[in-house]
Amino acid sequence: MKEADIWIGGYYELTIEFQQGLSEGQMLVMSTIVKQEPAFVGFYKERADLYVEAAPLLHELTAHKSLYGMIQLARGQQLPCVVEVLKVAGEADYLHIAIPQGSLEDQFPYQYPLSKKSNSWLAVIDEWFIVLAKAIYEEIPFEGALIGEEVSGLQVEEVTVEHLAYMSWIVPFEKGKQVVSWGQGQELTKDLMIYR
Repeated sequence: MKEADIWIGGYYELTIEFQQGLSEGQMLVMSTIVKQEPAFVGFYKERADLYVEAAPLLHELTAHKSLYGMIQLARGQQLPCVVEVLKVAGEADYLHIAIPQGSLEDQFPYQYPLSKKSNSWLAVIDEWFIVLAKAIYEEIPFEGALIGEEVSGLQVEEVTVEHLAYMSWIVPFEKGKQVVSWGQGQELTKDLMIYR
């Protein structure tokens, strides 16, 4: 598949929702956590830099600037991604890490619609996203995190049990206990639960 084709279509995402007002210091901590994740090859300023022999730049995450990265999975697959922090006045702040579905189709036996039932390999990507979310939560507690296809438009408070058919929801333990009737929650850490 050509490089341009990899970026056509939607995204498979990790979206983390924070309380409004992430500080520059917290964004620096978040940058450090993401950059130190072993599967993350690095940040690049331009998308084209992912495909040349350019050294990754040590850019920090700043609000409203997309950076590009390359993820190296344990089985050798390399997946490009977009990483950005969104800060909207009067609303929550967000970290998005989005993998283009074209790259998933190029690297895996991809079947659309993108469900976990027909694409069991998604578990590898989900686990990587979960590890990253747990590391971020240890330093910067968040309101919740969503993993799935095109989840960045959904706020944590809008999640219903019906959404779990196509996405995962990571929430602080206290918030997770409020929806115990869903019956699908698992403890990730002493502070976090996941519903999937």
